[in-house]
Amino acid sequence: MDGTDVVAAVREECATELDRLGSEKALVAATDAVLERDAVLDAAGAAEARARDTFSRWATDETDATARHAFDAIAGTEREHFERVAEHHPTTPEDPPLDGVHEYLDGLDDTAARVGAGLVGRPLVSSRSMLQVINFFVNEGANAEADLFRALRAETDDIVERGAELLDSVCDSEGTTSAPARRPSGWSRSPTTSTRPGWRGSASTRSRSASGRARVTGRDGSDGGSYRPGPSATYAGPRRADRDDRPGRRGRPADRLLFPL
Repeated sequence: MDGTDVVAAVREECATELDRLGSEKALVAATDAVLERDAVLDAAGAAEARARDTFSRWATDETDATARHAFDAIAGTEREHFERVAEHHPTTPEDPPLDGVHEYLDGLDDTAARVGAGLVGRPLVSSRSMLQVINFFVNEGANAEADLFRALRAETDDIVERGAELLDSVCDSEGTTSAPARRPSGWSRSPTTSTRPGWRGSASTRSRSASGRARVTGRDGSDGGSYRPGPSATYAGPRRADRDDRPGRRGRPADRLLFPL
């Protein structure tokens, strides 16, 4: 298995979902629609604390030595992230209850599943979430906080690369053979509705146009862009460039599961 190919496939296959999970609506939901400095820092700090605790638990019971060391190192990174947030907001909750994402992660005991979900899936979503936090503080003129989360986001992106490398190691040690990545069954040549495991409320309708591109329509009727099935799959819009100066916008609160910083 090539971990880099796995990460690339996840980015491609889940482009629409990642865009939606990283939308400004997730920040609105995470703060109970209270878009103020303290509420945003509370939500961000709580997310770091949950990640710290999840990786710490994995580091205590993981049987694969390489993965165990990686989990312990990332627990330390997340612990440092929490402390850096707490420097800006000392009342940040240190022992928050598990959210849906970390309830799912907490239930994993297979090494490869932990690496894939914890070191690839979670940081891919977290990076998008952090961008919204950066945007919020830029919009507020809070340069110190914006710089903090730029740094945390860069370190979170690094975890994805470490996850790709670790996937190579743990899958080889478990005797997993390389195989082409398969597309989720939800991508179909005919109109269908699909709910992917682990993505609550993520059902969407995919229908194929005359051009051969599969149209993606969200449950709320929003246009999710188009997808061309096949070996040379491509995704087309709507995509929004990552940038820090986009004004924050309020919208319909998203599921609280969608903000695992």
